[in-house]
Amino acid sequence: MPPGRRLAYGMDLLLWGLDTLARKGRLPESLARVRVRFPKWVFLEDDVQLKQTSNPSGHAYELVVNGAIVATFDLHAGERMSAPSIDCSRLPQSRRTVPLRLLLEELEGREASVRVADAAGSASLFPELSKTFGAQLVSECATCSYIIGMEAPGLYSMSMKYDLQFHAEPRPLPCMRYKVVGVDERFRKIRIAVTGGAVSATLEALVREP
Repeated sequence: MPPGRRLAYGMDLLLWGLDTLARKGRLPESLARVRVRFPKWVFLEDDVQLKQTSNPSGHAYELVVNGAIVATFDLHAGERMSAPSIDCSRLPQSRRTVPLRLLLEELEGREASVRVADAAGSASLFPELSKTFGAQLVSECATCSYIIGMEAPGLYSMSMKYDLQFHAEPRPLPCMRYKVVGVDERFRKIRIAVTGGAVSATLEALVREP
């Protein structure tokens, strides 16, 4: 990565794309699942364009920078899953301000609870998406990004894939629970299962070298 340039968060790109579609009235009302892939880095100063692809479902999109695809996401309508039970009793008092820096062997099986991002902040950043599906859902999506960037892998991490599933009856819980369910030492990537009151997710992240 070029020195002095800052990467954009993958989840922020996705939420921007979804907010744009919500503003245009192009999100399916029964949206139940979003699958995302990030093939390339995006920098904060990049000009990102949202484009629809030729998919039979009509709900496949790309984010493009200078003609290069930096993210793809598919929207799946259908019946939403039921929200699982989550124990928030061991929730930390606050969020981290300094990211963890964990080795691959330290990530295997790691699990913890984290505080959900502020709903008011999420509604301010992504107003149309929050109006459409609720600020709790948007906040939990943002919290998935926090988990990757601050908890596991933490420092030097990079999002690779998200599989987000939305709950039928969202619950305004203060926490999300995550567990590292897979570590690939050869390709230095991990898979994380995340559960919240409005969203369940499987995340894949790259553990980059400094």
